Amino acid sequence: MGFEQWWLKELSESERAEILSTFKPMGGDGRLLILSNINKSQYSQFLSNLAGWFKKSNRELGYKILHKAVESLDSNSTVLEQHFTYNAIIEFYYEDRNKGQSYLDKALEYCRKQISISKSAIREFKKQENYFLPSHRGFRQLSVYEEKQKNYKEALDLVQQAQADGWQGDWKNRIERLKKKLASKKM
Repeated sequence: MGFEQWWLKELSESERAEILSTFKPMGGDGRLLILSNINKSQYSQFLSNLAGWFKKSNRELGYKILHKAVESLDSNSTVLEQHFTYNAIIEFYYEDRNKGQSYLDKALEYCRKQISISKSAIREFKKQENYFLPSHRGFRQLSVYEEKQKNYKEALDLVQQAQADGWQGDWKNRIERLKKKLASKKM
């Protein structure tokens, strides 16, 4: 189902009105959303960004938009589109992890998915002019989770991989801290 069908059939009139009144890219008008022709190849990433506008106001609507973003990923989606869509999902679900185990489980699931495409994402970033690797939410969140579970070896493996791959982050400090925790655990 394309954007127009989703917009008209799966969103209520009040949800559409809320999206139009909230979505103001670069100070613009939310009506640009329905007037513009959304590129199918970047549909999921667009929806992930749109969901971000509802982090503080209507998280349920944000989740509904994210669900559509995931649904729109297909074999034609680029690895970077997947990377950024997973990033948005991790951010949303991890922020709500205290609301129930299912939120944490979903965040961790997408951390693993984002990590699983990490090498491919690096190759795609490197094809861009003046590329740099941004931070990697999947590695960061999953390593934080593993550390809190006292799974120091797993957390250390994650941060070492992220550092070796070149993702931005405070990996060196995390590695030192985890090595100390791992050493004290062995004593």
